[in-house]
Amino acid sequence: MATPHQLPERDSREGRRPLVRIPLWYKEGAPYRYNWRTALGFLPGIVLISVICGKTFVASALVVLMANLLLNSLGYELIQLGLIVASVFVCQAVNLYCMIPLIWHSVLNLPLFLMFHAFMVVVGLWAIIQNDEFRKQDPRVTL
Repeated sequence: MATPHQLPERDSREGRRPLVRIPLWYKEGAPYRYNWRTALGFLPGIVLISVICGKTFVASALVVLMANLLLNSLGYELIQLGLIVASVFVCQAVNLYCMIPLIWHSVLNLPLFLMFHAFMVVVGLWAIIQNDEFRKQDPRVTL
């Protein structure tokens, strides 16, 4: 019999050994451990995107954030997970709309545009890790 912090030696459904043992410090339902460090690292990128894209980006990000908080408070974790993915696409579309004049002005702004898109993908992955339903399905991913 496995204790709560260990996986069984063999998975009864598939007959395989588990890939990773869950550490002793892991608690189910606990928040992601590195939120503050990650948020502080994201702050300069978010400020830079907000300065370049302006009110359009900030307004779309706030609408998506409010919808995510509403779905989270109502308990619709799976729908919220889909909304997180959709919100990354919305923010990237707004970023594309705001960056087209800069790219039109000079092709040298293309690396800035690509860095913004890569940054938003990383922020989207971080937001997916925050979702409770995602962490319940496979806690080993969020370790």
